[in-house]
Amino acid sequence: MSPLREDRRFWSLWLFLLLLLLIAAVSATGANDKDTSSGSLNRANGGAKPAAPQHPAKEGEQAEERKANTKGEDLASPQALGSAIRDVESNSAGKSAGAAPAPEGPVLAADGTAAATGASGDAAARSEKNGAAAAASEEGERQEPQDPMYSRGRALSAPFVRHYSKQMVILWEWYTKTTGATMNGKRKQDEDALLVHAPSHWQHNVRFKAIFDGHGGSAVSRTCVAQFCNIFGNMPDLSPESFKRTSLMLDAVIQADPVRHERGGSTGLIVAIERPDERVPKFKIHVSNIGDSRAFILHRNGNYTIMSKDHKPNDPQEVARISRAGGFVSRVRKVYRVDGTLSVSRAFGDIRMKSNASLPATEQKVVAIPDVRTFEAYEGDYIFMACDGMFEAPGMSWDYVANLLQRELQNTNDNLVETAFRMLNTAYLLGSADNISIVLTKLMSRKRNSSVVKRFTYDFSGRREFVETQLLLAPNVYRSGTYHTSAGPVVTLF
Repeated sequence: MSPLREDRRFWSLWLFLLLLLLIAAVSATGANDKDTSSGSLNRANGGAKPAAPQHPAKEGEQAEERKANTKGEDLASPQALGSAIRDVESNSAGKSAGAAPAPEGPVLAADGTAAATGASGDAAARSEKNGAAAAASEEGERQEPQDPMYSRGRALSAPFVRHYSKQMVILWEWYTKTTGATMNGKRKQDEDALLVHAPSHWQHNVRFKAIFDGHGGSAVSRTCVAQFCNIFGNMPDLSPESFKRTSLMLDAVIQADPVRHERGGSTGLIVAIERPDERVPKFKIHVSNIGDSRAFILHRNGNYTIMSKDHKPNDPQEVARISRAGGFVSRVRKVYRVDGTLSVSRAFGDIRMKSNASLPATEQKVVAIPDVRTFEAYEGDYIFMACDGMFEAPGMSWDYVANLLQRELQNTNDNLVETAFRMLNTAYLLGSADNISIVLTKLMSRKRNSSVVKRFTYDFSGRREFVETQLLLAPNVYRSGTYHTSAGPVVTLF
């Protein structure tokens, strides 16, 4: 090859390399200029990254979200709560029943002197739960309702939809207009059983309402409902002695079938509404309570009257009886329990807690002896009954629930069904981890001799669907519904 050709190749190679270096330098300079301009923009915005352009659909969603946040206090409406439960539900994910841990506090003596131990820890736990519940409610306000079966684009699990669904029934018979409502909440199954309406076989001017909150299964609570009219419906009068005698009779029926009722039990809240004289707009409200379900009267003037007392193992009188029967009370998971397991000291069933053959039924570790009280009410007053799941969430005190009930009755223009829906929703969203059931009765000024029973369900989204009322030939533990007696209709719900 000639020297001239070699020189040309040499200089061509160098020119090519210089061109590549020039292109690289220009590219680097452009990148630096872009970074410098971005940094200036960030500094102008206080260091925040510039907002990405929004899709028109998302801008519409955000506008609706801002609009929802200005709606105010109506947290219990189906629209405001439709999606909030998704975030609250996630807080309880992974919670499952297991072996009870060792007692966290000392075993209570017979005088109950150790009951105050751990009070500061309880206060801290309540404070922490209040913060979590408030955050969950705030998150609920910020979200718009979505399709009932979907959450953030994912299909909701069937158990979740079932937990949030509600069963309801309403009827107006005699001087009472009553709604019964129940929901699983965060439990796998609904162990509550409701007697929404029942007549007395011997007293034409009396109607019964009852809530049985089961534990360890639904066998005992459903038996209480199925046997109610046979036992309580035949009481000759409404004296405290009759209620106590009849309650022990029902408990004996339960203990007579140990195969079915071996493990479970149930509270029992029974209200007998009596109108002694139809010419006088005054009612007598007889309340028989076993366990920790609650009842109060909401008067027309906004005041309320507490009608029940919780039967808890740390009550000194309860501790004394439990100790005499050979049991003990200990604090497990921040709750006082009989023999470290049962959180109520009086209940139907719980056969294993009534196995001391040397003691009568009234002196066992757990007894079925009610507290019985009588109150006065008038036309236009409301009788509110609820299982402990209604009051379980932090802050759900007697005052809060009574004020909430009054507010929702006003907001719904006295609609019992919508009010019941909102009451259950609020308890769920504030953190109740139990089944939630209520029976809400309005004392009417006008009498109805016949009734139409309407039964329906609410799905996850708050959509109501009427369902066919189950007509029963006789009460049973497998299906709830309506059956007719010579004294009037009996309506159950579970």
